[in-house]
Amino acid sequence: MNEKTENLWQKAEQFFEKEEWDKVIQVATALIDLEEQSDRQATAYRIRGDAYDSKGEYDRAIADYSRAIKLDPEYAAAYNNRGYAYANKGEYDRAIADYSRAIKLDPEYAAAYKIRGDAYANKGEYDRTIADYSRAIKLDPEDAGVYKMRGYAYDNKGDYEQAIADYSRAIKLDPEFAVAYHNRGLAYKHKGEYDRAIADYSRAIKLAPEEAVAYRNRGDAYDSKGEYDRAIADYSRAFELGLDEDFEDRPEVTVNTTPAPNQEQQQASLEKLDALIGLKDVKEDLKKLLNFIKVQEMRVEAGHRKSGIGMHMVFSGPPGTGKTTVARILADIYRDMGILETGHLVETERSGLVGGYIGQTAIKTTEVLESALGGVVFIDEAYTLSRKAAGDWDYYGQEAIDTLLKFMEDHRENIVVIVAGYEELMKGFIDSNPGLKSRFNRYIRFPDYSPVELIEIFKKMVGDGGYRLDRDVVKEVSYKIKELRSLEGDQFANARSVRNLYERILLEHPTRIVNEQITDAELLSVITATDVRSVDPHQL
Repeated sequence: MNEKTENLWQKAEQFFEKEEWDKVIQVATALIDLEEQSDRQATAYRIRGDAYDSKGEYDRAIADYSRAIKLDPEYAAAYNNRGYAYANKGEYDRAIADYSRAIKLDPEYAAAYKIRGDAYANKGEYDRTIADYSRAIKLDPEDAGVYKMRGYAYDNKGDYEQAIADYSRAIKLDPEFAVAYHNRGLAYKHKGEYDRAIADYSRAIKLAPEEAVAYRNRGDAYDSKGEYDRAIADYSRAFELGLDEDFEDRPEVTVNTTPAPNQEQQQASLEKLDALIGLKDVKEDLKKLLNFIKVQEMRVEAGHRKSGIGMHMVFSGPPGTGKTTVARILADIYRDMGILETGHLVETERSGLVGGYIGQTAIKTTEVLESALGGVVFIDEAYTLSRKAAGDWDYYGQEAIDTLLKFMEDHRENIVVIVAGYEELMKGFIDSNPGLKSRFNRYIRFPDYSPVELIEIFKKMVGDGGYRLDRDVVKEVSYKIKELRSLEGDQFANARSVRNLYERILLEHPTRIVNEQITDAELLSVITATDVRSVDPHQL
């Protein structure tokens, strides 16, 4: 080797370390022309191929690796690196063939096993992936990265325990391995161990605070726990960071095929929600959910995957507290946001789903659910479908539940299911079936209306009916509501009971008008204390 070529080899090495790829290519080209020995020419071609590969010019890289192999047919590194270039082009079968040749030439070539494992992983052949990573680990047991990648393969196979073990080994070898913490968090999330998942995501974020995907996945874990404020904060941060996909969990882009959002109608629907009397906590919970959905849609528009949004809900609380009304408004909002196609509401209960014999129930339930596609199905007193919650077994109800769960899975993007009923009974209903428990993790609690709120509801009914109240009527109505609540006890139906009272007052009102021979047009629409006192709560 003369002094000139020696200097060029040194320069090539220096430029390679500095990642100055154009200069590497220039020097390697000179070496190819100057070197007379085929093995050294092959090395120069391989180096130039590495530079082209690093620049993303994979076809040129492959051409140079092929020239190196032609000059030296036993050049394992050239086969290995050509395989890597093929993999970068997505040609995994060719990549695997080259890695296999490299391994055949050098059975101790740990890097070749490692990246052949990567290629098998990209093809979804996880058993082969694990076998190659295991060989790489045997050859180099201190490589934290291979443990992390094998853990990822186990995770994709659903073997979360083994995945966690590998991620833990990677972390032990490299305590600052942010990706290993993040991926272990994914495995814990898949197992439903959300607190552990959150702890690992938090460690990953501390080590790599700009990694948006960790915020997104921690948001998913918080969402699964029902901690929506924290979920929204993490999703917002992930959106701000732009979701750079540096971690292995690379989300696919979801194409939104639902109608475009209608901001004007959406605002009108939100105003309807705000106009409802009382329900302060219900409104706050729903607005948090809607903000959460908005952030998800913004992320989709930016080209990122939508996180799993559990929009199926449990509305729990006593009757007459606005559950159906809120469900109807929510359906409109989902339509206005472009989440559901039509946003119509289908109301049903046990009798609408259960048939008279085994087999008929599945047909009946499916018909109801199909009629709700593109909108919301509201199942009132849903707990009546599961006698198991009360200690009995109900084959008909269970058939309806099984049909419901399958339909929800098959049409997850095109229907929202809301189940409603008394709080304790609904809790027993959801807890009675693992499938229900996994799909209904959002609870919206509807409390009893206060006496003041019930009076406001009564006033609204009067105004909507074109009537007005005389003096002292509010005091009389308040007494009647109090008496009614005492008589009905747990059966008191809040706004529904108030409506019954209002409608009975309207029946008493004409009697007074006729008896008093009132003809004044204004007085025909006035409800008086006499009308209210004429109502017997025992007859309601």
